[in-house]
Parts: sequence; C-alpha cells; structure tokens
Amino acid sequence: MKEMGIYYNGWGGPGQVTYDQLPEKMALDPDRGKIKSSYILIKVKAISVNPVDWKILSGSQRLVTGKGFPRIFGSDFSGEIYKIGKSATNKGFLKGDRVMGMVSPVTGGSGREWLLVKADHCLKIPENMSYNEAASLSAAGLSAILATDFIRRKKAGKVLIIGAGGGVGSLALQILAFRKWNITAVARDDQHQFLQSLGCDHFLHREHWSGELNKEWDAIIDGPAAIIRNRPMKYLKRGGVYSPVFVPDPFIAAQIFRIILWVFSSRSTGLFLAAPTKKRMETLGKLIGEGILKPQIDSVWKCQNCGEAIGKSIKGGLSGKIVIEME
Repeated sequence: MKEMGIYYNGWGGPGQVTYDQLPEKMALDPDRGKIKSSYILIKVKAISVNPVDWKILSGSQRLVTGKGFPRIFGSDFSGEIYKIGKSATNKGFLKGDRVMGMVSPVTGGSGREWLLVKADHCLKIPENMSYNEAASLSAAGLSAILATDFIRRKKAGKVLIIGAGGGVGSLALQILAFRKWNITAVARDDQHQFLQSLGCDHFLHREHWSGELNKEWDAIIDGPAAIIRNRPMKYLKRGGVYSPVFVPDPFIAAQIFRIILWVFSSRSTGLFLAAPTKKRMETLGKLIGEGILKPQIDSVWKCQNCGEAIGKSIKGGLSGKIVIEME
C-alpha cells in the first residue's frame, strides 16, 4: 500500500521534514481491515502548522513523545470521512461527511493521506467553510479556549494580548471581544486593520511596547511567552490573570512553581496542553457554530513545500494560521 505523508526520521528543524511515501509499516490501506467502533477513517485534505508541532519536531519533548521514528508531522486536520465505526455512526457521522479535528500532539500525527481518529475528537465542517479554513481551527481554537478559560469568571475589564496576530492570539481576541473585554493588542502597524476587524480596541507597537506597560491589566494573554521571565505580576492589577500560551521548555518547572506561589497572592496563572477531548471539541464546535470563532489564515502551502511552511511558522510574525494542503 502506498500512502503519502509529511514525516521526519530524526529530531531537528524544518530541514528534517519531508513529504514522501510513508514507510510500509506506517501506511494505511483504506479498503482493507476493520476500524474500531469509536473511530473514523478520514481522507485528509489539509492540516495546519502549530508551535506544538515544531516543538515536538525539535526533540525537546522526547521524554513525553518517545524516540520512535519515523514520526508523522501535525496535529489538526480537515478531511472527508471514508469509513466509519459503528458507534461513530451513532454520534451522527456518516461516510462522505466533511470533518475537522485534532489528534493528540504527543502521540498523533495528522499530516498523512489517511488518518484514523476518534469520532469524539472530530466536528462536522460548517457548509460555508472550506477545508483550508477548517484545518486552521482545532489546535489553535482549543488553545484559545484554554487560554481565555482562566479569566472566564472575571468581570470584563482590560486585557493585553501579546501575539494577537497569530493563530491562537487572533482566536483568543475573538472570544474576549464577544465577552466585551477592552482589548489592547501588541501588533505591527500592518496588522492594525486586521485585528480591529476582529474586535481589538487599542494597539501597542511591536517594537517598543514593553516600555509602555504598567500595572493596569486585568488579564494578559501571552502567546509567545514574551514576558514569562519578566515578573508578569508587576503588570497585573489585584485579581489579575496571566495566561501564557507557549511556555519555553527550560521554564516549565519555573511556571509550575509560579502557579503554586501565586495561590498565596491575589493574582493567578496557569499551564495547559491543548490536547483534544470530547468536552473541549464540543465547546469549540459551539463557538464556531455561533459565529464567535472565525478562521484566520496567514498563508496556504502545498504539501511538497512543507519544510518552508514550518520554517515560516517558526519565524513568527503571522496574521493567522499557516495551512498545508495535503492534495
């Protein structure tokens, strides 16, 4: 069986990733064998690039992911159902349905022609949404939900979003705009119109924003962990929340210690992994269905250029998500 995919045979950067025929031991034959009752087999149309994907590629997570190679790149996807398990049918899925979803970034790998995934980790794609748009939403959407969940019970106030133009930042911005927060974004000049269309109220220039911060924020969403090492408490009001999305590996232990330490203060912070669960996917589906979350795409790449797409994601400075078409 010949199956194409995006994979790598060793830790490193974008240069390690290739789009080619998968090794025989990894290939799936869609017309042979049964699938588990709670699973569906998907013909993948598109995936997107997420920081967690190239973080795993770098090898920094090998104690969690294991050292087995080759590894399939990617975690979220969109595609069409080709085969379906019995209990998945009971959940409302049918052969031919257009679906989007996510596999665990630790154990999964979505960048392949055929993908077996739990039905609970999938959503039907809205009729007015393309495969590329759908592929951009799951991982970033779950991260945005978790990042903003820390402040769900707070009265709407002033929030600073660092990295507001990126995949997670642009979706978190939409959630907080819906909740009537007063939003200030750290952004380039050429991103102002884009972010304003999503509900942003004010801007700090990307080049000199850190010098303009003071103790005025009820919440800070820090996509790139720009201030995680700089005592973020000093920028928060009493009762404020600091929500980092990306946490550098060397700083994970320090962030866990901070979570514990801040229990004894009036501020709070957290740490999360945007892995798919049934409840999280249901929340994501509700936000999409109500029009609160809308896909934002920076650029679309062919699977043959997957290394360049990953490199662009690592470089940063995006306005939305990077999508890779698998066909």
